[in-house]
Amino acid sequence: MRFVEEQFAVCVSKETVRGLLLQNGFSSRKGRRRTAGYKFDLDVLIELYEKDLKRFWGLGIKEMAPQHLACMDSSSLGWRLLTRKTYSPKGGTQPKIREGNPAYTNLVVWVTFPDGVNRCPALLFTGDPQFTERSRVRDRLDHLLEKYNIDPSRIVAVKKKNYVGESQAIIQHFLKHYPALRRCLILSDAGGSYVKKGVDIVREWGAQHATFTPAVHEYMSPLDNHAFGIAKAKMRSNRVDETDRLEPSLVFLNALDFIKPEQVRAMWDRNFFLEEDEIDRDLIHEILRPSEENELRRADYFAHARDAYRMEVLGLDPEETEQPPMALQSGLDGVYWK
Repeated sequence: MRFVEEQFAVCVSKETVRGLLLQNGFSSRKGRRRTAGYKFDLDVLIELYEKDLKRFWGLGIKEMAPQHLACMDSSSLGWRLLTRKTYSPKGGTQPKIREGNPAYTNLVVWVTFPDGVNRCPALLFTGDPQFTERSRVRDRLDHLLEKYNIDPSRIVAVKKKNYVGESQAIIQHFLKHYPALRRCLILSDAGGSYVKKGVDIVREWGAQHATFTPAVHEYMSPLDNHAFGIAKAKMRSNRVDETDRLEPSLVFLNALDFIKPEQVRAMWDRNFFLEEDEIDRDLIHEILRPSEENELRRADYFAHARDAYRMEVLGLDPEETEQPPMALQSGLDGVYWK
């Protein structure tokens, strides 16, 4: 009822809505609470994004020297949930795969800077014994480290852990590994890994710290919304064996190392509007716009239907919608003219 009222300016009763739904093949069923969170409305996301931009601009990110501003984030690497497809006789039993998935999930932590210079190469945190000094595959590890030009100090062993997730200890280790970050304003997510007993561990260490609003973090972070995607695409396209516990993670680190500085700069400029004099909500909309084909088609269809209703039924001027003025519309294409 609230949706109909907000989108179409029509007040309807609960009984009316129920009757229409039943007539169109729906049935009344008891709902179950979701535990996986929820999605924000696009307009709300735009407002949250704009507020974060104003807050970061207020901290002076546009005027800061690039070596004094950093964005920090992490990405998990693992094949534990990998599913494989194969062929079997039609109607037969489900085929079984002989090789099991590696049981270890590693974590990569990295920071980027607005000028794209890789001052702090990414670190790999792992509990996999194959990455340790006493590993039986140490010779192969040394060969791969040389092949991908990765310094062994960038591999950090985490004791007795099959799954390495982001934690306070890992964030602290990364900061101590790169003491120059103490002179930076560090942007990060608002997760619990950056807080210990109510104390911000980044500020306590000596750096400045600001966090993204959780709902827009994945869109605003140059790591989540760019760098990690590039590296994972290279890792998947590199045709490495999924049962290999060494090479995929090293391919990922190498891919981060070889992201071009101009690509990182472009994402900083795009996500934080560093080259703009003012914040443009239309540009924010482009960043937040759904990317999947079905989501795009659904969003466009809804926008057209809503605008048609507002113009034809409510008699609103096209300027109050996303449609062109009446003078530019014809009887052939109507409100769908672009």
